[in-house]
Amino acid sequence: MKFTELENCPFCGCEEYFERSRITGYVQYFIRFDGEETDNSNMYDTTRTMPNGKVYCGECERYLGNYITDTLSAAAAKKVLRK
Repeated sequence: MKFTELENCPFCGCEEYFERSRITGYVQYFIRFDGEETDNSNMYDTTRTMPNGKVYCGECERYLGNYITDTLSAAAAKKVLRK
């Protein structure tokens, strides 16, 4: 089975996953002199994200596989086969 064939986490059933990525650069966070926050929607424009493809379950945080290579982790593949 491939990662793209998963419909949810084989361990807990969660329907979301996340990727831990390395980020470099700096952030500019603007605040008004009266203490109020201003529009900071562009604060990450000067950063660079380096994806690695490794994804984890959004709830149980177990390693699921790699979306770039479209592969499942060994533990996730075993769990899928047991179901």
